[in-house]
Amino acid sequence: MFTWMAFASGMLTALMIHLNGALARSLGNNPASVIIHASGLGVVLLLLSVRRFALWRPGVAPWWYGGGAVGFLIVVFANAGFLRLGVALTVGLGMFGQTVSAMVVDHCGWLGVPRVPFDVRKLPCLALIAAGIALMAR
Repeated sequence: MFTWMAFASGMLTALMIHLNGALARSLGNNPASVIIHASGLGVVLLLLSVRRFALWRPGVAPWWYGGGAVGFLIVVFANAGFLRLGVALTVGLGMFGQTVSAMVVDHCGWLGVPRVPFDVRKLPCLALIAAGIALMAR
């Protein structure tokens, strides 16, 4: 089930970039970003009204709450990419960035994740992804 959910999140990312980018094209990146996050907050508030969640728990590192700020930057950057590059290239570059940064985090064991040393057998995979992005950019 989690594999399907991860795949679905990638599909929803492409849809989100299109919708957010179209809004940014119409209103500008900054106003669109405010509206995008306000609508996300509305969904969260609706969920909180249906089912109570503990927002603060003992033992939760304070910096873990910074994901929303990172998400804001992702939306702003993706909107800017969409306006110049389109959906497919923006998603491809984003996924490549995610893959490279995930490999670095795994290799270094940052952010409390179990250390997974980099294996040079992953280099051809990165090269294929880069080649696909280069072809899309033509």
